[in-house]
Amino acid sequence: MSAINVEQAIYYLLKNSSSITALCPDTSIYYLKGPENASYPIITYQRISTTLKDLTITGTNGIAMANIQIATFDTTLSSAKQIANKIMQLLHGYKGTVDNFQILEIKQVNEFDSYEYENFVYQCYQSFNVYYVESLT
Repeated sequence: MSAINVEQAIYYLLKNSSSITALCPDTSIYYLKGPENASYPIITYQRISTTLKDLTITGTNGIAMANIQIATFDTTLSSAKQIANKIMQLLHGYKGTVDNFQILEIKQVNEFDSYEYENFVYQCYQSFNVYYVESLT
């Protein structure tokens, strides 16, 4: 299997969580943005930034940190928050391997709510720091 990246690992975790897909179908999870006139609820995710975490005396240790933002959108605030809470429960503190991609730790670092007047939709944003082993080849 080809190597996956941090975005693909996050997508895999979201789409394979029965507690999340019970509230938002896995076909409603999108990278960067959902389609125009989407049926709600939807989830979007994106990489905000990536930095190497540490250097050692001999050079880089291959550990990287990506800041990933995940947003839930729905027509009621309670539903958007319920989905966001399931995402936080899944990801905050997660450690494991996804298709040979080693996640050392995921930590939620920020959250905020918003309302989009144009589409009459509530939004819950969360930022997660994802520490992982980066392939340097």
